[in-house]
This record gives sequence, structure tokens and C-alpha cells, in this order.
Amino acid sequence: MATFNVLDYGAVGNGIAIDRDAIQAALDAAYEAGGGIVYIPAGVYAIDGGGATRTYAGLQVRDNVTIAGDGMGQTVIKAMDGNSVGFTGLIRTPVGEDTRNVTIRDLTLDGNRDNTTGKVDGFFCGTEPGSLEQCSDITLLRVEAMNCSGYGIDPHEQTIRMWIEDCVSHGNGLDGFTLDFLIDSTIRNNVAYDNDRHGFNVVTQTQNTVLEGNIAYDNGSAGIVVQRGSFDVPSPHDIKIIGGEVYGNLDGILLKMSNDIEITGVHVY
Repeated sequence: MATFNVLDYGAVGNGIAIDRDAIQAALDAAYEAGGGIVYIPAGVYAIDGGGATRTYAGLQVRDNVTIAGDGMGQTVIKAMDGNSVGFTGLIRTPVGEDTRNVTIRDLTLDGNRDNTTGKVDGFFCGTEPGSLEQCSDITLLRVEAMNCSGYGIDPHEQTIRMWIEDCVSHGNGLDGFTLDFLIDSTIRNNVAYDNDRHGFNVVTQTQNTVLEGNIAYDNGSAGIVVQRGSFDVPSPHDIKIIGGEVYGNLDGILLKMSNDIEITGVHVY
């Protein structure tokens, strides 16, 4: 699999230069080549929304592309100081496309909420609400989402075979992890803390999904919540919550308007 280094496309990574166009050029080149690894070396890569709406402001990743950094806290994608455009995902799959086989690993997404305006989410995938299209085989490994005014990590309607492991989401204005209409997915060994709302929010018809070994603490509402959400959609169902720890939240584990939820071996205190 070919590797596309964002520095070769003009990215700087000094936290001051606007690197959005350069990183997007590397992502587009990898996609047009049929897939590849887009390598983002250690550094702080500032992005702005330019003239785009919030749906298109973030970096768009498509089929068969892996985004690889040098580690959480080492490779940082950051909303630039003073940015006024919202981001529905600093990194996201494109709206209205059934994106397949995407991996994002070893980096930090920083919403920079104290120095920006507009709602910023860290990661977003899915097509669009109400669509029957599905993103599939989307993987997040060792991704940190922090200081977003919206959601930290927000896989959305609809995503099948989502895998999120060893990720951290903290200091966000809404949920750390919003698991919105996931199917046949695994959420394992992640940590959500100090988010203004829920740590893990399982919502909107998520089904046949396992949360295993996750930790949720010091969140403003529930550590883990499973709920229907909107009144006119089916409930989440067939969810397993296995192991892990939930502590220091307003609520521990909250279940409402959901079916066939199994909780085993979680330490709640």
C-alpha cells in the first residue's frame, strides 16, 4: 500500500500555517490511487473551515484510506485559533457517500474550544440522517478527541462494522463518544472523561454492538447511557456492556427506551 506524506503536499505542522488544503490533497491522492496510507508526522496541523459549510469544512477521508500519525499528543489536528466555521468532524467521511474501509490511528483531534466559535466535533462518519446508505468497516485506533465544543467521537447514521479501540475523548462540550445508529460494532478499551454531557451515548437504533472494557469518569451526565433519542425512531437493541469502570459521573449507567441490553461485570461507583 502506497504512503502519502502530507509534508510532500505542502503541510507544515507548526500550529500556525493553515494545513487543511495540503492534508486534503494527500487524502485525495490516496483515494484516487485506489487507497493508501496518508502519513501525518508529529506536529500540530492547524485547519480552518475556509469558505466551506461545517459539513465540508473538516478533512474528508474516503474509501480504502488510512490516516496514520505518530501517536496521540504527537500528531495533532487542531481547529485554528479564531476559526468561526463549525466542523462536523475535524476528520469525517463525506456526507451522502457510503464510505468503506477507512482507518484512523495514532493522532489527536483538538477542537480548541476556548479559542474558536462555531460547533466543532472531533470525528464524524455516516452518510446523512434518514438515509439507507451505510458507511462500513470504519476503524479508530488510539485516537484522542479533546476540547471540542460539540462531540468528541461521533460515528453516525448509519455505520456498520465500526471498531473503536484504545481511544480517549475528554473535555468536550457534549458527549465523549456518541454511538449513533451503529450496527455489528465493537467499542473496546476506550476512556471518556471530563465531558460536559455523557461519556458514552448509545442512541438511535444502534444494534448488535458490544462495549467492552471502557472507562467513563467525571462526565457531566451519565457515564454510559443507552436511549432511543428522537421519539419517532426505533430504539437501540441488543447491546452488550461488558467490564470496565464507571465512576464520578452524575449518573452511572442509564438505560431508557431501549431493548435487550446486557450488562456484565462493570464496576460502577
